[in-house]
Amino acid sequence: MDESIIRESLSKLDELYKKVILSLAKEKNLDIELDFNFDENIEEVFAEYKLERAELMLELSSTYELPKILDPVLRKDLKEFIQNGSAGFTNTSSTNDQKIRAVLKALDEDLKPEFSHEREQDLELDLFYSWFSPLDYVYGQLELAPIVLKHLDVPSKLNRLIIEIRECIIFQKYYAAGIMLRTITEIAIDDILSRNFPEVVQDFKTLGERLEFLSRKSQFAIPAEALNYYRKDLNEFVHGEKLIDRKKVKQYMDIVLTQIDELYEKSV
Repeated sequence: MDESIIRESLSKLDELYKKVILSLAKEKNLDIELDFNFDENIEEVFAEYKLERAELMLELSSTYELPKILDPVLRKDLKEFIQNGSAGFTNTSSTNDQKIRAVLKALDEDLKPEFSHEREQDLELDLFYSWFSPLDYVYGQLELAPIVLKHLDVPSKLNRLIIEIRECIIFQKYYAAGIMLRTITEIAIDDILSRNFPEVVQDFKTLGERLEFLSRKSQFAIPAEALNYYRKDLNEFVHGEKLIDRKKVKQYMDIVLTQIDELYEKSV
């Protein structure tokens, strides 16, 4: 992370923001004093500010590495800017006038990061299409068609998660998919128990206890034992003890959803 670029960008944003504030103060007769003047077109200043803000946020977020800033002052200013926009590190934010603070807060909504159309197209090619394509998504949907469950009245959140896990895998969010498999398993097991053994649902504190109970029931034994076998790995995904790649998460998804389907097929 080039700290000089970050520092220069924050400085430029501060200057542009003061121009915006001065123009706004004149327009709305606000009592804001700035040792600053300019004769530029305010719409151009707005556009330049939004573009500069977008470029700064892109600098911080366009790689798979967390940004590291060694300079403590710069780090503090940057955090303030990310959290509160320019009003966070300019002296205009220190005013006690509630009207002015409300206007500044509303102003920040109008100054959200925004690229020019040409820049947007360049970034689509550089950041998205170089990594992914619409056809990747189409064929990913075909490859990861979800398993069909017998019951039409499965919990809505289970249905949503099964659909969503496909999106995670298609877009290469494998760790998130691994965590979701653990969640899907827990939701399904709770539902199976509620349907078939409502009197004991509250007796078990952990997923392992629930699966062990089902494994002692002849109609559920095989799929419950299979899920219990993979439960430790699923827990490790949740606790960050194990990472996962596409091949492995696809394999786990097939196994987990197949066993859940078996449980539903045998359920009342």
